[in-house]
Amino acid sequence: MTKTILNPLPAPTWNRLGVNQANISLPEIPTQGWGESSTRVDAPIDSIQLECPGFSALESGGGADLDCFLRENANFHLHLAVKEGTEGMILIQHTLEEDHPHAIAHLTLRARPHSKITVIEVIRGGVSGSIHGSLAEIQAGEDAEVTLIQLQMLSAAARSWSAVSATAGENAQICIYRAALGGSSVLGGGKCLLPGTGSAFEARTIYYGDGDTILDFSDTAVHTGRKTRSEIHAAGVLDGNCQKTLRGTIDFRRGAVQGVGHESEDVLLLSPDVRNRTAPLILCGEEQVEGQHAASIGRLDEAMLYYMASRGIGEGEARRLLALAKFAPVLDALPPDLRCEAESYLERRLPS
Repeated sequence: MTKTILNPLPAPTWNRLGVNQANISLPEIPTQGWGESSTRVDAPIDSIQLECPGFSALESGGGADLDCFLRENANFHLHLAVKEGTEGMILIQHTLEEDHPHAIAHLTLRARPHSKITVIEVIRGGVSGSIHGSLAEIQAGEDAEVTLIQLQMLSAAARSWSAVSATAGENAQICIYRAALGGSSVLGGGKCLLPGTGSAFEARTIYYGDGDTILDFSDTAVHTGRKTRSEIHAAGVLDGNCQKTLRGTIDFRRGAVQGVGHESEDVLLLSPDVRNRTAPLILCGEEQVEGQHAASIGRLDEAMLYYMASRGIGEGEARRLLALAKFAPVLDALPPDLRCEAESYLERRLPS
């Protein structure tokens, strides 16, 4: 396997804690190559136009090694621009199947001033050895709004690597919603630069892991402009012998006066054999800022289970409902049909 540094912590800590970088390696390139991906794209013609990739993107939260791998090995490319002052939605659907087992996507998106765009990337399926990869590079102009939702519903036979880099202009807003619901080895890394006055970044991750699944996530907000805001939040459910690491970094650089950043994680542990690591980090190079972080990690509340039992809800159903509640912040952002599909997928996976 290739020796690389993935999802690096911006300011390394003690190696023995095991959070400085991901304990996941990049996949080997198949002898026969990656082949063609089975991908369908639906986009409104009037507000979206094809564009050659031309802007210099910020390194993603996954790190330079991951970015380089995804660019060089992509078997699906989509480079788009949203016209100034318009709104639109793009739906990208990857299906990993026998004839098309791999999907490695490279997306660049330029949202011109005062535009509003939502991109939904859905990843389904997976056969033995299937690989999913995704690199999304985003630039949001003045007063633009960009929302990227990644819904990953892979089988246990597949592995997934995803990376996002984003830059927000003056009063622009970028939202990254990540739903990592399947796969045997899953890595996600995002980073957003906030140089514009009043620019904002929101990252929300939900995840489910069981068996011997390995999950590794890292999101970073880099504040350089005045009055910038960031919200980095995650919630998940872990079972079996699953291992999960999450890094959330709010980086206030000099000049980020009146910047505000919050980060939190809420983890539900269904098994005593789970290994969970959470590494919240706030870096401060400016005095006039506000930064907060919090984490809640625990097992099912016995008092809540008792209360639900007193209302006629069995223990298995109560566990399922409490677990599903963790995923609502991201699932609520999906269109109704995709939300129903995601909920059905989770109900099949969650223990009864």
